[in-house]
Amino acid sequence: MASELERMGDHCVSIAKLAREVAHQPEVATTVDLGAIGRSCGEQVRGVLSAVIARSADQGRRVAAGDDAIDRAYREAFGVLIETIATDRESVYTATQLVFIAHHLERIADRVTNIAEDLVYLETGVIEELG
Repeated sequence: MASELERMGDHCVSIAKLAREVAHQPEVATTVDLGAIGRSCGEQVRGVLSAVIARSADQGRRVAAGDDAIDRAYREAFGVLIETIATDRESVYTATQLVFIAHHLERIADRVTNIAEDLVYLETGVIEELG
């Protein structure tokens, strides 16, 4: 679990670096709400940590089930941003950086699922694929 948390931290550092770079670029006209995806990821992280503290396999399973919504939001954001890249030459750089940010958020949610799987195994002795 510690290595998963460490990797989440690495993703957060990457997001911060990209966000600092994007902050100096012209705004991209898009319907993508990376803030909402980020808030969902934060809820997932808090939820799985709460499950670990409570040693609750059931709570871990419930948290991991939320990964599907983040995956859908990522795929939608990816599609919109790729369309923006294809149609708006002025937004190529910024939209590309936003794709990377979205990818890092999606990977954080995947690591939450990995922690939930570890928790289920530790508490039940059964290996379950939750993703």
